[in-house]
Amino acid sequence: MSKVREPKEKDEFLYFTQRSVYARGDKRRKTWGKTKHKAKVWVFKDEPETANVKYFCPYCDNKDAKQTKWKKPFKFKCDKCDKTIRVPKLK
Repeated sequence: MSKVREPKEKDEFLYFTQRSVYARGDKRRKTWGKTKHKAKVWVFKDEPETANVKYFCPYCDNKDAKQTKWKKPFKFKCDKCDKTIRVPKLK
């Protein structure tokens, strides 16, 4: 897909979240400790089926950005290690 678009104003996107992401089976998921692995997801009003994602992979420590199909529950694959990253608690 095309390059990730950054939002300029808060009223131009339909959905936005910034969450901590964990490797599957990671015990830190149940604690309140800080993690460096995060995913920032936003969906623009003019492109409601495309999610823009900036992420820091919990499996391989790859920092990257990509566009992918928007669907709940939201998950995407890391471009480097090809593992699935799930973004928790989308409501």
